[in-house]
Amino acid sequence: MDIQEYINRTHNGEAHWFVEEVSMPHHKRRVQDILEKKEYLSGQHKILKRGMETYNGKDFEPRKIVLQYCKTIVNFQTSYLLKNPISLTGVFRKSKIQRIAADLCIGTANAEDYDDLTPDSAFRSR
Repeated sequence: MDIQEYINRTHNGEAHWFVEEVSMPHHKRRVQDILEKKEYLSGQHKILKRGMETYNGKDFEPRKIVLQYCKTIVNFQTSYLLKNPISLTGVFRKSKIQRIAADLCIGTANAEDYDDLTPDSAFRSR
């Protein structure tokens, strides 16, 4: 189906079909989801905006802990998709996550994507 056929079928050949298309609920929902993820990645978390809690007549300030694992996962996926060498540092190196990930990858469809799975080196994608 080409674009003109889609316009005729969905919008009855309207001249302002694009305005109708972008105002459809599923497009608005998709854009809102992207904006929420962008806010989350920039560090604007809902927990940080949380106010005081009242318990038995006393006000309490709740602790606000933010874990930024999402950035690590996004960077990992981006590096892998761009075929850059993937290296894990810090806590990930100490936890021997490479060995665990290698064990999980062997036998799956993605196992052939790795050139080097030795324990002393980082994952390298083709």
